[in-house]
Amino acid sequence: MRFDFHSRKHIKTEFIKLNPKKCEACGECIKACPNNVIGMVDIKIHKHAHIDSADLCEGCRKCIKACVYGAIN
Repeated sequence: MRFDFHSRKHIKTEFIKLNPKKCEACGECIKACPNNVIGMVDIKIHKHAHIDSADLCEGCRKCIKACVYGAIN
């Protein structure tokens, strides 16, 4: 079974949507999130943020403010 990191459940919550193609894997969104909603795909040639726990997202938008690359809106 193939695990698809670009499936809907790994790129959006009720409040935010993450564009993995714009993500530079800096980790600032992960640091900013108070509920540990966002995680990191950390494979040698494939690094970007992804949604770990969409149900924990409360819509605080701290991750959006932390992302200087515009990968989260």
